[in-house]
Amino acid sequence: MRLRTILATSIMSLSAASPAFATVTGFLSGEQESGFNKICMYDVLGETYTLNVSSVALCPLSHKFETSTSRRNSQINELNEKLEIKQRQPYRTSIAKTGFFVKEYSQGFNKVCVYDVLGDYHTFNTSSVSLCPMSKKF
Repeated sequence: MRLRTILATSIMSLSAASPAFATVTGFLSGEQESGFNKICMYDVLGETYTLNVSSVALCPLSHKFETSTSRRNSQINELNEKLEIKQRQPYRTSIAKTGFFVKEYSQGFNKVCVYDVLGDYHTFNTSSVSLCPMSKKF
């Protein structure tokens, strides 16, 4: 009996120490064709995630994205803060955030530009022969 208790405690402490990841479902919010690819855009907890598929394929109506629970918790806290601000200032308009270029990579005939927006990463897809802008508003 004591061995079971020690084993159960060890397993729980190991699972608590490892980084927790969660699968979050995003719902299709738009799509855009670029070369031989189609860029499917999904709303995941108020953020836009992208998925590249063939230009002749249909975008799935929903897609599961993996995100860390700490990121999800910070997003929930951020949404709660925004809600509190909107309750205090109901006519406040949304302010665009500026992202700064981090890296780029090719995907088919497209170039994916990655930007750091206040510690969060956003992507922008463009033609593979285009240059990524050094900053972009999101």
